[in-house]
Amino acid sequence: MRALITIILFGLINNICNSQVEFPTYDAANIFIEKGDHYFDHNNFKKAIVYYNIAFEQDGDYAAILKKADAYTALGYLDQAIECYQILLKSDFKVQDRYLLKYAFLLLKNNDIKGFEKWLDKYNRNVHSDIYDYVHGVEIRKKMYYDSSIIIVENESDLNTPESEICPAIYKNKVLFASTRKNLSGNAGNNFYNIFSASFIKGGPLGKINLFNKSLNSELNESSICYSDNTNNLYVTRSSALNANFKAYITNIPTDINDILALKEFSIDGFNTIGHISLNSQGNKMYFVSDAMGGSGGMDIYSSILVNGNWSKPVNLGANINSDKDEMYPFILNDSLLFFTSSGHNGFGGFDLFSVNLNKVNSSPKNLGNKVNTKYDEFSLSFSPSGLTGYFASNRPGGFGKEDIYRLHYLNVKKKHAYLYQKRKSEPEGKDIILYLSDGKEYNIISEGNTGFNFGFLPHEPYKMVIRH
Repeated sequence: MRALITIILFGLINNICNSQVEFPTYDAANIFIEKGDHYFDHNNFKKAIVYYNIAFEQDGDYAAILKKADAYTALGYLDQAIECYQILLKSDFKVQDRYLLKYAFLLLKNNDIKGFEKWLDKYNRNVHSDIYDYVHGVEIRKKMYYDSSIIIVENESDLNTPESEICPAIYKNKVLFASTRKNLSGNAGNNFYNIFSASFIKGGPLGKINLFNKSLNSELNESSICYSDNTNNLYVTRSSALNANFKAYITNIPTDINDILALKEFSIDGFNTIGHISLNSQGNKMYFVSDAMGGSGGMDIYSSILVNGNWSKPVNLGANINSDKDEMYPFILNDSLLFFTSSGHNGFGGFDLFSVNLNKVNSSPKNLGNKVNTKYDEFSLSFSPSGLTGYFASNRPGGFGKEDIYRLHYLNVKKKHAYLYQKRKSEPEGKDIILYLSDGKEYNIISEGNTGFNFGFLPHEPYKMVIRH
């Protein structure tokens, strides 16, 4: 797409005449931005910042602050780049949506998870409004935006030890997880899993590790944990072996690490082997795994609905989801998207992570891809309520222990096509520079080397110059 830049030149006169010449005035801030851009393009980011600062001090041009944020980002000075965005977002300056996306990922890179989720959500809402409120027709929308999958996987080093950490679940300002590490009282571990918690520090990185509740843990494996704020119920899976002999227990959600919990064994309509429970947002539909008779083989995923205080007879999710091998660790997101672990569907090896849209009839499970799954085991994926941040476990090489917990951002965002953005200045594509006179005459000027031109201007004649580049 060619951009048209139109400059109106008034009162340009030939130097031969003795008439007064009117020179254009220049915005000093723009000159300094141009200088800053020059150094930026030559990777001299520190010098670029100097000129962007001058541009802002001279004229209060907030565009200079935006460019300065890019320079700080290129230098790896994330705190300074974030501060630039904060100045912009507090001003009346219109920050384009693509910069909101850039700011969101800058916060993520700086481990501000809550800030990342907030601004990515704002970006998504702005794009949704742009597409559906102002643009009509699918083909037009496709020309404006394209789908972009962004996948980020990082080892959650604050949680992991040389032992095993699995089954992460976000609970308010904490991540709950199971581990075979020594408990926090200093006693040796018994190779069984206990439930621990890690707190977020100001919405950013995970910090202090603690037991979630002292009375919750036993001499067996406590692994998968699930809660419902609507009913104030907590469900925990216990077993003598990690992926067999499941028993589910129900209790109240503890308010303190020292609360004494009364755990009661949980069963539904004769299903005594229940584990890995996940609840919808209302807490009235449950997904769980069981190796009960009549399944597809191995562990299968079932669902049940709460009706008048009682859970209905479990329903097998069917051969489309359950294979003749193990399907485990279901997690329901937004009451529609079911994530689960399987060794029976086509994957990269071992256990892989899959998703399936339950709102679409006969929807097939989708492998999360080789940026998430490996030839080793990936399992027990869960997400924050926003669906933007998830955690899962894997025994892939390169971790800290037997199994490690990883943070996942598996995002489908719409991005505007590049040609719809205003780009940096560039050299003219062609050699034609057109001058229009007031009487309608048109002059085509040949630029020498695309750098300039010579033309004898007539006195007292208004000109309109159009440059295509």
